[in-house]
Amino acid sequence: MAFYAHQTYCLLEDSGILENDIYAWVLPSYRPIQTRYGLSRAIIIQLRGRKLTFDEMIRRDKSNASFKYPNSGIYPIFVPSDAFKKYHDGGKGKVLKLLKIYLDNPYYKNHVYLFTGHGEGGAFAIYAALNLFEITRGIKIEATTFGAPRIGDSSISYSLDCCVFVNRVTFKNDYVPLLLGPKFKHPNIEYWISDELSCACTFGNVNQKVFTIFQCDDGDGQESQNCNLTYENEFRKKLAEKPSHDFSSYIKSHNGPYFGYTMGKCGKNFNM
Repeated sequence: MAFYAHQTYCLLEDSGILENDIYAWVLPSYRPIQTRYGLSRAIIIQLRGRKLTFDEMIRRDKSNASFKYPNSGIYPIFVPSDAFKKYHDGGKGKVLKLLKIYLDNPYYKNHVYLFTGHGEGGAFAIYAALNLFEITRGIKIEATTFGAPRIGDSSISYSLDCCVFVNRVTFKNDYVPLLLGPKFKHPNIEYWISDELSCACTFGNVNQKVFTIFQCDDGDGQESQNCNLTYENEFRKKLAEKPSHDFSSYIKSHNGPYFGYTMGKCGKNFNM
């Protein structure tokens, strides 16, 4: 998953497409990479959403409005209306248009389509993966998200199980994955980078802090309550008492680092 973090940590200020503040970037892998389907050549699709402030995210959390996902034949899903409407109106057609060149070319027939994104871009990545599944059944699809918000109601995990492998990565007490509950849920498998230091290592001339990673799965097909979400009650309590609390640690954790890459520091040194 470090490969996906490397693909995601740039903010795409100077590449991709822009439609209502949604960026998308598509690139074939130049070599086989490890996927859930084994070592495969891939089409990498990176999405980025808006740069929302803490207060904007909290306002979205309080509104908690829902929108019926316009799927065809998959489980009925209700999704957060603000995030999904933004993707549906501004990005869906553009992303599928970018992918058409690969879908129509027999050379890419056996490639895996890998969607990735950070924060709201992670939610967009999953919506885009579902859209692709609906129009092209039978191709291999995988998504890896970093610090993504909740993306749909309780049926979202079952719907994804049939169609899309999802690797959901979170870092410490990142507040973004804590929002939009309990009405909306995460996909069930989570990889949580904790604040437990496994080693302070030196690779070459670079000093790095390596944190412990836990795979979190409660076994019931729903989001795990044992990793990032252990901070939810504490966060909600502090939020109710705002502005007497400092939320800087929650906000800082949103950018990682994830496997050595701090989101938003494109072109900077490998950072732990």
